[in-house]
Amino acid sequence: MNDRYLFTIRVDIAPEHEQAFNEWYSGIHVPELLALPGFISARRYRAIEGAPRFFTLYEIAEPGVLHSEGFQKVRGFYQFTPHISNFARNVYERIYPPVTE
Repeated sequence: MNDRYLFTIRVDIAPEHEQAFNEWYSGIHVPELLALPGFISARRYRAIEGAPRFFTLYEIAEPGVLHSEGFQKVRGFYQFTPHISNFARNVYERIYPPVTE
């Protein structure tokens, strides 16, 4: 069994900052994180309805990467922090092997 973990971010951003936030998040922030040891992949999603509107799913090697010096330097929302709401993050471990159709 592959023992990778999922790190999730859920967030809303004020509508007037959404375009700039998404450009920064996808173009700068995600690549910064993926350059760190232990960050394996990233996917971003937008809710069809409901909130939080944005969801990012990172595959990480182990939860300790979130305590690394590298992560501490690039974590956060920088200039967008005052415009963020409904923020939640979590780490998940797999409890059942993958099933495919």
